[in-house]
Amino acid sequence: MPTHAGPDRAPPSAVVAPPVTSTIVARMIFYHGTGRREAHTGDRGVHHKINAIGVGAFFNVLNFGQMYGFHIVILPVIVSALVGLHLLLVRMRGVVRPYPAPGEEVRP
Repeated sequence: MPTHAGPDRAPPSAVVAPPVTSTIVARMIFYHGTGRREAHTGDRGVHHKINAIGVGAFFNVLNFGQMYGFHIVILPVIVSALVGLHLLLVRMRGVVRPYPAPGEEVRP
């Protein structure tokens, strides 16, 4: 059995196995669950799903220019804003309280 960092830590297999297993199960459900059903129901692509949830009113997923602009401009702006907000919160609140020294009381 591979070693791990300490007695209170889970072995690597216990940490890795659940995500890997859930990924395999999800892929099996997706690939085998849908299978060739799209060919029988007339579903031809993701643009039908986008229109069904109402986003088609704002985007035309078949328009290359709109989708290129969305992925090249809008998504990086959104990700940059989220990263900036995260860094701001880390600077304001700190990462985590340090562990108490042996014999020191835990502060609330």
